Amino acid sequence: VAASLPCAGEHEKEAQLLAHVLSSSPPGDVTAVCEAIESFGIGGLSRPFGGAGGFAPSAGRWLKVAGGEKTAVLGAAARLAPGPRFLEVGAYCGYSALRLALVRPDARILSLEADPCVAVIARCVVAHAGLSHQIDVRIGHSEDVLPKMGRSAGCKIQDSFDLVFFDQRGSRYEADLDVLEENMALNDGAVLVADNVLKPGAPNFLWRVIRGGHFETRVVSLEEYAMPGVEDWMSLSVRRGHPDDGDAGRALPPPPPELRRLEWEADRIRGRAERSPGGVGFAEWAAFVARMREALMKLGLGPGPGAGPSGEP
Repeated sequence: VAASLPCAGEHEKEAQLLAHVLSSSPPGDVTAVCEAIESFGIGGLSRPFGGAGGFAPSAGRWLKVAGGEKTAVLGAAARLAPGPRFLEVGAYCGYSALRLALVRPDARILSLEADPCVAVIARCVVAHAGLSHQIDVRIGHSEDVLPKMGRSAGCKIQDSFDLVFFDQRGSRYEADLDVLEENMALNDGAVLVADNVLKPGAPNFLWRVIRGGHFETRVVSLEEYAMPGVEDWMSLSVRRGHPDDGDAGRALPPPPPELRRLEWEADRIRGRAERSPGGVGFAEWAAFVARMREALMKLGLGPGPGAGPSGEP
């Protein structure tokens, strides 16, 4: 099946992942499917990091899924959600949606993916897990799809959400949140969870959800999945009102000038990693993360004491 995909050459890693999942996990076993994805991710690392790749640290194929310690944060978010309507922006291969569904069997998950070939692979993974009735993988860029969704007048898709998981480009997080709020697409008490807010970073988004008055936010420090020794953060926010509400709390203060520089640095290294997979090695990522961490902590945009992966706001 994987070899017959028309874009298998361009997405060789993802096609091989699908073949691995189909051959190593029984149909309908969601946990086994998730474990198969994780084993593929670990096995794709270079040998110095415990994988089956080459011996050079850059020889492995890193799999961008919110696995390992990050599953605890996803689980906490799913349990906190006040209702069953979930939105994921950035489906990739369907792993995170499966993890959310495991914690909340009542959830109905809409998962957006901008890359059509990756979306097809995600649909196959979800179907193999037996959750096509619960997880709808939809092709489209958030910039195009989200403006059509919400409860405000003029939205073609009248819908709103109890949980939103941002796992696309970090530079889109703030803009996508703006659209969801303007369209009244977030329910009261909605949970907003975002990955990779340290590596490569989402400084403007962190400023918004931490310094704005209508979110209660906790930032969690953990190890990046399948990238030993490299730190990342996830943010978990609970919506407490609307920016236009009189009781929404303090107004969002203007961002400091250095926030723009941090956003530029995050986009720069993100672009390098996307253009040349493996072009940013683990050591360079670790050095970048250390600088980003120090800068964000100085602005008060980091995790608090004892912020581990099992914590909730």
